[in-house]
Amino acid sequence: MRTPGLLHRFFSLICRTVRTPSVINPEMFIGWRREPDFIIIQRCADYAYQYRIPVRASGTYYLDRSVSLRGLAWEGGIFVGDTPIYIDDTSLENTEINGSHVEIQGGRCTVRNNIFYNQTATAALLIKGLTSEARLDCSYNEFYNCNYAILQQGTGDFQMASAIYSYNSIHDIRGDGIELNVVNRHYYDGLIIEGNIICNVNGSNTSWGIGIGVAGLAPYGTDTPDENYVANFSIRGNRILGCRQCIHTELCRDFSIINNDCSPDTSKSTTSGLRFAAYVAYGCKRFVVDGLSGEPIGTANRYVQIDWGSNDGVWAGPPVDFTLRNVNTTQGDIEIATGCADSWTNTTIVENIRCRAMKWRGLPSTSKFSDMFCSSIDCIGRYSASEGGGGGLLSRSFYTYTHWTNIICIDEMNASVAFSKMYVDRIRQEGNNFYIPISEAITGHRGPKLITTTEEYKLYDDKFPPGREFSDGCVLWKASGGYYLVTVAGALINSGGTRPDIIKATTAGQAYIQSNDLNWQSDQVKAAGTRIVIPGAGDPGNDLITTITCGVYIYNGVYTVNIDPPIVTPTVDNVVIRAAYPVSYIDVTATVNEMVSAPSIR
Repeated sequence: MRTPGLLHRFFSLICRTVRTPSVINPEMFIGWRREPDFIIIQRCADYAYQYRIPVRASGTYYLDRSVSLRGLAWEGGIFVGDTPIYIDDTSLENTEINGSHVEIQGGRCTVRNNIFYNQTATAALLIKGLTSEARLDCSYNEFYNCNYAILQQGTGDFQMASAIYSYNSIHDIRGDGIELNVVNRHYYDGLIIEGNIICNVNGSNTSWGIGIGVAGLAPYGTDTPDENYVANFSIRGNRILGCRQCIHTELCRDFSIINNDCSPDTSKSTTSGLRFAAYVAYGCKRFVVDGLSGEPIGTANRYVQIDWGSNDGVWAGPPVDFTLRNVNTTQGDIEIATGCADSWTNTTIVENIRCRAMKWRGLPSTSKFSDMFCSSIDCIGRYSASEGGGGGLLSRSFYTYTHWTNIICIDEMNASVAFSKMYVDRIRQEGNNFYIPISEAITGHRGPKLITTTEEYKLYDDKFPPGREFSDGCVLWKASGGYYLVTVAGALINSGGTRPDIIKATTAGQAYIQSNDLNWQSDQVKAAGTRIVIPGAGDPGNDLITTITCGVYIYNGVYTVNIDPPIVTPTVDNVVIRAAYPVSYIDVTATVNEMVSAPSIR
């Protein structure tokens, strides 16, 4: 601290003895002999508390012991050191804190427009062991070159009643950006984490590397009481990048994650043991994730994971009653595992999603999937332990319903869809480009077996249309009456008879095939997305399963379609192609008596 001259000391003494000033600064409290800065700061703070006078500091103050700011408003100055600054019922604003860290003790505290940097303590702003009920506004601060930026450990006899952590800039740190740990007894009046920018969280310690984390009190379980969960909070409008795990919630309930921009990075916190993702939830219930956008960066694709919690490695508590909507990521995957039992219900909603892959495990009592675009779906209903975390622990025999509408699953060539063990009583499916089969663990356990009619088409003639894949249950109405009912999904390719579907010779690497006889534009039409087999065209000379990627066009006067993957082994003229998945259908012909016309109006 700068040492003032004799005249300044005398003037300060007169000010204190004659009248109470409206604003004070630490320099006014320098004694006649040289003293450490922490003594001067404490003397100033005590005076400000006693007379309710704000402090406006402008100097640099070196702290080799802790100071306590209680019941006052402090603004300005630079604190340098490695000891704590305790604040209690205090506002701390427009101050630089170099090395020292701030600890909240209680009361109404405001921490705004400060800069925290070079902290070697666990956190730059620490909350633990409160001495009274506290409320906090922590906004518009900058944190860098520290371990944790903001950390709360929910121990002690008193609680943080409410807090706002908003519009902070947190970058180039080693721990977590905002971590609220075991805070289930806290925030009963509300918690908002909003508008923060968190960038480059990169540490080497175990579990370090989360952007924003909120956690309740273990153990996990379907009977864990509500008091163990952190409740009634919102994490919204944050931008998090350069971080291994952007947002993390565990043992939380009745909360929302809204409109966050997250791009996790696999190169960060590689030894932390954290699962890589934009959002991870363990054992949470009654929550909404609405609005999540960004892309995974690096060598992994997981973007959202909503999963069971575990106790010492044993799966125990599934996510319950949640909604995931408005997720936009082209390269990110969504992984969800849940479950349900007869003694309680679990309702889940997944809607308006764009992602790379959707992986789902479990059968809630009611589930709804709608308006989704992805390149692959891997869904197992009643899954086993070998098929995902929590598998085999829960099963539901009571009424189970699922709803899948307006979902397009397609990669560059075709749908990549796998459904199994869908042990449900009823399924509604429409507007999808795939069919979901209903299964049952015990014959008759789910009532009569029914197949949903997911597609219906009216034909221009009475011929079954070739060269296109149809789903199981599809109905094709003939022009003259009657219909075809598809019983096995697949396509019709004319691979036998007197005029089979033969192609011209091919060369290695060729990404198209050409008809050597039939008319592919009128007689044997080919549609994009149809999977075919070309005998001998694979590696090394095995059959090649490939997908038509472009419908029929004429090239050099010959009917042509594009394929992917391309030819590996050259083939000769007149090789007969066939459907990779041959269709089976029933031909139902209408009789004259069945073709009833509407009566004419006279």
